[in-house]
Amino acid sequence: MALTKILTSRQGLAKDYDYEILHRFGIACRHHLLRAFLEDIALPITLLHPRWWLNGGPITSIDWQPSYPDTSETQSKTSPPLAPSLSPRLARMREDLNPDEQYRFDRQLEQGTRQIAQFQNKTARDLVRISEQRLQL
Repeated sequence: MALTKILTSRQGLAKDYDYEILHRFGIACRHHLLRAFLEDIALPITLLHPRWWLNGGPITSIDWQPSYPDTSETQSKTSPPLAPSLSPRLARMREDLNPDEQYRFDRQLEQGTRQIAQFQNKTARDLVRISEQRLQL
C-alpha cells in the first residue's frame, strides 16, 4: 500500500539521471515501469530496445522509445463486466477495497478476461485444425 501511494504520487519517478539508462542502454526508466506495477502485469519486451532481444536484429533507428503493446487501449476506472455466477461475490469483495486496490483489482480482472478469451480462441483454432487434418485422412 505504501509503495502504491509513493508510485501513484510519482515522487522521484522522473529524475534527469533516469533518462541516461534509456538513452545509453535502451532500457525503460522507472517511470515507464509504473503502468506495469499499477496494473500488476508482466513487463512487456517492448520496454527493452530490440538490440537486447535474442533475435532482435540490427539497430535501424535512433528514435526508439519504450512502449506498451496495447497503447491504444483506453484505461477506464470502471469495473469490467463479471461472469454472472461470480458477479455478486466479486462485486462485494471489490466494494471492500480502497480505490487503489479497486483499480488493481479491475486491471487484474480485465487481464484474466483477456487471457480466457485468448485461450478460447486458440483452442477453437486448434480444434478446427485437428478436424481438418482428420477429414483429410
